[in-house]
Amino acid sequence: MTALAMRRRGGRTMWVTATWFLLWCTPPPSAVGENPVAPPALFVDTESTEPGGDGTREAPLQNLNQVLARIPDSLSSTITVYLAPGRYGAHGARDERSGPLRLHKATHGAEIRLVGMNESFSKPAAPGQVCLDWVGGGGPLVHVTEGAWSFENIQLGTRRPGQASGFLVEGMAVLKLKDIRIHTGSVDGAGIHAHHMGRIHLHGHIELNEDLHDGLGHEPDSWCSIRASDHGTVRYMGGSSRGSMLSIGNGGLRANYYGVIRLGFRRAKITSWGSPQQHNIAIANSGRVDLHGTTTMLYTKNPGNTPIGFEDDGHLLGEGAHIIIHAEGAHGILLMKASRFFCYDIEFAGKPKYAVHASSGSTFNGSFVGKTDPGLLYAEKGSDIIVRRSAVKLKGPFTAKTLGRICLPDGREIRSAR
Repeated sequence: MTALAMRRRGGRTMWVTATWFLLWCTPPPSAVGENPVAPPALFVDTESTEPGGDGTREAPLQNLNQVLARIPDSLSSTITVYLAPGRYGAHGARDERSGPLRLHKATHGAEIRLVGMNESFSKPAAPGQVCLDWVGGGGPLVHVTEGAWSFENIQLGTRRPGQASGFLVEGMAVLKLKDIRIHTGSVDGAGIHAHHMGRIHLHGHIELNEDLHDGLGHEPDSWCSIRASDHGTVRYMGGSSRGSMLSIGNGGLRANYYGVIRLGFRRAKITSWGSPQQHNIAIANSGRVDLHGTTTMLYTKNPGNTPIGFEDDGHLLGEGAHIIIHAEGAHGILLMKASRFFCYDIEFAGKPKYAVHASSGSTFNGSFVGKTDPGLLYAEKGSDIIVRRSAVKLKGPFTAKTLGRICLPDGREIRSAR
């Protein structure tokens, strides 16, 4: 037979498609590898004693690898995965040291949600009730590279050895985190990291090593930060019934290489007790942090740490924010190499050696509130310190060197001629 047939009509010869032949020889969709239809919801219980569960409420799955096996590679409708209380020591069935949970599914206008629930799957889990507690094998515990994913009411990690970093999002992927607790630790690790254009959206109450705020008994490798690098973005997107707060114990915010961190919580508390150069907010290489109305409390104990430190075109915008600085070291705010700082509500609760030190073409533009005189303002190498207003009379000292300039609210200007 041929795919074309010749028919004679009205004295003319016509070619027509033998559609019946094509239909006859085309295999059904299942034979050409079409993705299966995903269920709208799956249930998981790591403590289930029934290994053959099908993902229903009555017969839940036992681990997240079983969940991923049931989700098509390409998805057009949202799936919600409900996690029962318990410690998920591995994302596979038997491998305790299982490495990162790798998430890469194409989601076309859809989302894959992992939600911690109580025992009856009827209410959101309480903090710490659902804990993902495998080890990363030198990498993050969760690595997202494609699609739109969401984690809600879940704790990630318990600072076990091998839990150096938490969530990492790279490429054209989006991760939503809502009411999340993260317990990871290393000398330089990130609990939340958006890298290479990855996007992370924060909601509700976000905690990173919140149990280390007092600085007592912490280990040198217990640092945990929020980081945005190489055009990655971490952004607060909205509230939650549990309130709106960011809590980071022995950690900080880090933005570099055009990475952006934008807050918007009602409050943020960030403490740093560890090694030198572990600042509360560190911005470099054209990174940006926008506090966006957040009342932000910064604490440092190590004299080698600075609450706010910039270099290489770093930017901080504190529009509508109230920054409270508890500093006992050399600097409260340090700007270097063409960095920029704008905030009109800064309060010093401690008194560092330098309240503001601007160097190498940097600019500070802000106002002081509270009852404590911030102390020494130091501008050098073509930098500007501009104080719009102050709730207390500024006594200084004020130092301007090598073309530095300091402008005070009473109209005084301290300028270095050379």
